[in-house]
Amino acid sequence: MRKSLLLFILISCIAAAKVKAQYINIPDAIFRSYLQENFPSCMNGQGQLDTTCSTILAVENLLISENSPGCIVDLTGLQYFKNLKRLNIPLHPCLDILPVIDSLKELRAAYTPVKLSSLPNGLKIFDVGTGAAEGVNVNAPFINDSGHWPDSLEFLSCQYAFNPVILPPFPALLKHLDLSAVQHVDFDSLPSLPTTLQYLNCSNLKLRRLPQLPVSLTYINCSIDPPYGNMDPLPPMPPQLRTF
Repeated sequence: MRKSLLLFILISCIAAAKVKAQYINIPDAIFRSYLQENFPSCMNGQGQLDTTCSTILAVENLLISENSPGCIVDLTGLQYFKNLKRLNIPLHPCLDILPVIDSLKELRAAYTPVKLSSLPNGLKIFDVGTGAAEGVNVNAPFINDSGHWPDSLEFLSCQYAFNPVILPPFPALLKHLDLSAVQHVDFDSLPSLPTTLQYLNCSNLKLRRLPQLPVSLTYINCSIDPPYGNMDPLPPMPPQLRTF
C-alpha cells in the first residue's frame, strides 16, 4: 500500500512537471523582447513562452503599441493568451503573421496590415480602419474568400482595406459599417443591409445603387469626390435618419 502511494505521488509530480514545461519558441525577436519585458515570469532563459503560465492566461486586454524598437513581423505565440478578449495592435506596418485567437471579442489594427485566414466566431468589433491613409497596404483575405463574417459581429470598419473585394453577406446583428475608401473603389452595389444597422459610411465607393436602407439607420455617407457619374434612384430614406 505504501509503495503504491509513493508511486502515485511520483507519477503525479512527473505529470505536473510536464504541464509546467510546455514551452514554445517565439520566432519574432522583437515580439520575444516584448514578452520578456511585459511577461517575464512566463519566459524562460532561452526566450521561450510557457503556454500554461497563469499570467498570460489571465490577460483579457492587450495593447501592443509601436513603441518597441524594431518592427514586429510575426505575432506567433499570441494564440496562447487563451482568455484574450480585446486586442489592439496599431501602427505595425511590417506585420505579416497574426494567429487566429478564438477568444477575441474585439480586434483593432489601425495602420497595420492584417492577414488572417478567418475571424474568431465570437468577434463583435473588427476595426482595421485607416489602413491606407499613410500608404499601408491592408491585406484582408477573409474579405475576398467565399466565407462569411462572424454572426456575432456588431462593428465593422474596413476603411481602405480592400481592392478588389467581394463582400459576403453582412451579419444580422451589425450596427456600424464603415467601408469608406481614400480613393475611388469600383463597386456595383452592397449586399443587403441588416435591419439593426445604425451607421453606414461608403464614401468613395463607386456604387451604382444602394440597397434597401433599414429603418434603424441614423447616419449615412456615400459621397464621392470628385463625382463620377449617375447613381440609380435612391431607396426611401429611413425616418430616423439624421445625417445624409
